[in-house]
Amino acid sequence: MENFFYDISLPLPLRQSFTYQHNDKLAKGTRVVVPFRNRKLVGYVLRKKTNSKIKSIKRIEKVLDEYSLLDIASCDLINWISDYYKAPIGEVYKSFFPPLLRKGNSIDNSIELFKITNLGLLINKDSLKRAKKQSEALEVFQSKKELSVSGLKAHNISRAIVKELERKTYVEKKVSVKQNPVSKNKINNKFFLKLNKEQLKVYEDIKKTAKTNLAHLIFGITGSGKTEVYFNLIKDCILQEKQVLLLVPEIGLTPNLKAEIEKRFGTDNVALMHSAMTEKERALSWSLINKGHKSILVGTRSAALTPFKNLGLIIVDEEHDSSYKQFDGFKYSARDVAVFKSNRDKIPVILCSATPSLESLKNCNEKKYSLHLMNRRVKNAKHPKFEISDLRSSELKSGLTEYSLGEITKEVEKGNQVLVFLNKKGFAPMVFCKSCGWTPECRNCDVSMVFHINPERLVCHHCGETRQIKSSCEVCFEENLEFFSAGTEKLEVFLKKRFVSSPVFRIDRDNFDKKTLKENNFFPKTSQSMILVGTQILAKGHHIPNLTLVVVVDADSGL
Repeated sequence: MENFFYDISLPLPLRQSFTYQHNDKLAKGTRVVVPFRNRKLVGYVLRKKTNSKIKSIKRIEKVLDEYSLLDIASCDLINWISDYYKAPIGEVYKSFFPPLLRKGNSIDNSIELFKITNLGLLINKDSLKRAKKQSEALEVFQSKKELSVSGLKAHNISRAIVKELERKTYVEKKVSVKQNPVSKNKINNKFFLKLNKEQLKVYEDIKKTAKTNLAHLIFGITGSGKTEVYFNLIKDCILQEKQVLLLVPEIGLTPNLKAEIEKRFGTDNVALMHSAMTEKERALSWSLINKGHKSILVGTRSAALTPFKNLGLIIVDEEHDSSYKQFDGFKYSARDVAVFKSNRDKIPVILCSATPSLESLKNCNEKKYSLHLMNRRVKNAKHPKFEISDLRSSELKSGLTEYSLGEITKEVEKGNQVLVFLNKKGFAPMVFCKSCGWTPECRNCDVSMVFHINPERLVCHHCGETRQIKSSCEVCFEENLEFFSAGTEKLEVFLKKRFVSSPVFRIDRDNFDKKTLKENNFFPKTSQSMILVGTQILAKGHHIPNLTLVVVVDADSGL
């Protein structure tokens, strides 16, 4: 029996591969289970070796894939990322697979759905008034008609409640197999808005030069209609039966964007990819895109590492956003990976921003990217008026001047909505001992820790380390601690005291879990008067129906 030797990369922070043997020929990228010290790991085939001088080579215990799930182009991209970012190749390989596959599992292309029956539609929920949770669940089913497992979680419906509704034949379980080929027949043209002259020029310029100039930067002011331009470019790509990757910086942006895309291209053509999805949902999206059964992938940073069957266009919205850079594990920029994929596959990449990064502007100046300017707002929308408040002669109250508070009061009294933006989480960004000058620092990072009040603790915003705060200094033990500056928690507390009759909502990552971000449920769905306080998650293109004033606190810190 013939014996083959293979270099296997392991999902460990090691800058080397390990040699194993197996009787069969294995393709590059194939997942295998191998023994490593006293445990078993899922590794990835790097290359076949002609022979090995190593004695007593361990054997591959299990081959997980009949065929490699990664094509040659994806393996080449992994090699480039590993080389360019000096990252362990095993960790890069691992990142190209969804969590379910990293654990050695296979993908079941079916999804459990719970659908309301005809009896369930007719039944009056008051008949379940003695079973309040069943009544509430039935009301959701009557509205939504069917829910997936993640949909049940989003609406806080337990499996026990669903089983009771199944027993009463109000709800039935079915298994849906997602095997829809890319379709150009589901494009709904009535939802495409007519492009104005400026939008049309940018669209046509990109179309004309797409084959010769691969990288394009759309530099357009907020409200200029950049999104509608790339919707039309997506349509052209779908008509050619190719796939599209659309990257956005935040999970909270995906629900509304997915809904807009589904209106134009059909629900069967769109997949999502982000960390708030369940492992099965992520694996299913990954598989459908990899096999070419979905044509559009909307996702955050990690979606840039998804292998496509026939990718034809990449769009990076808000390309300047720092969220595209990964700082945990191996470090990379999803935007730069997208540009490399564009060059490698000879397909266009569209970078969009109202405030482009300096790197992209430099690439435009050097003619590496094509620059497209959009300076007009659509539908003759008015430009906002800007005022700069000099803080040197102003007394601050939680970072706000009396003038700013007066403007907030005016808008709230008119019944309007106000957004107060401060890109600092927590209550007090700086804690200081007035006796000895001590400040609490993270034991891992040596950076100053931030004081949070809900619950009371010190938090490192770099690595996430937390520890209890004491009433006295940790060095001189004097009870003389001072809390400087303001974060969103402090602003929220102050504004709630100042504007007692107006609702105040704080929106930052401390306040909402991934499920809420995934469902985009952090905005109150109303146009009533309110004050929204938050970090950069508020400034990501969300629709706030009655917003008339934005106050940027400590604007210098964002420069």
